[in-house]
Amino acid sequence: MSTVMLAGGPRLVRAALATVIGRLSGSQVLGEAVDADELLLLLDDHEPDVVVLDRSIRSRHDEFARLVHFVAARARVVVFGAEGGQDVDAALRAGATGLLGAHATAPQLVGAVETVLAGGFTVTLDSALSACPSRNSDVRPVVETTFTPRELQVLQLLAGGYDSAALAGALRLSPLTVKTHISRMLSKVGARDRGQLIAFAYESGLVEPGSVVMPPLAGASPLKVAS
Repeated sequence: MSTVMLAGGPRLVRAALATVIGRLSGSQVLGEAVDADELLLLLDDHEPDVVVLDRSIRSRHDEFARLVHFVAARARVVVFGAEGGQDVDAALRAGATGLLGAHATAPQLVGAVETVLAGGFTVTLDSALSACPSRNSDVRPVVETTFTPRELQVLQLLAGGYDSAALAGALRLSPLTVKTHISRMLSKVGARDRGQLIAFAYESGLVEPGSVVMPPLAGASPLKVAS
């Protein structure tokens, strides 16, 4: 029996989530926490497989990231109510394996929990790039040929949680070169920050969950990136 814990958000929303998750075959809601303090107490007494963490549980952005990091050390984390690119970036770096926008549907929530319980990774946002300005007003479709092979390497590692310094070291590039690659990719898709670029990478299928690997040694074949 897989166990799920709910934390944060309005009481009625938690009740609705509990009802939806309770319908999953082989799953049960282990407990509900109103705030971060109650969640930490529950985690002292229980070992859930997944914690669905409402974004509104935090009081400041950095505190929420630290909470995700702490919880991710004990269970897989699905963040519900992600507010945009910066949220995506911070939550991924902190260890979340699932992200849902505030307007996610019940089937999307069920799918996210099932995916994470199975050891997968999922990002489902509310038109993550819809508010992002671009030359054509809408985010342009991107295919594999839009990015250079090096940009694809940078994008894949960025989506895997590498920061700029680690990314530069892994690919043997200067920090300035890494910054240039990222800036060019932001411009190509019309994203305003790295979080939106990461969300786009997963939602477009350009990067597949679980596909991030260490970059090859010099002379080896390039990284495989989903088209």
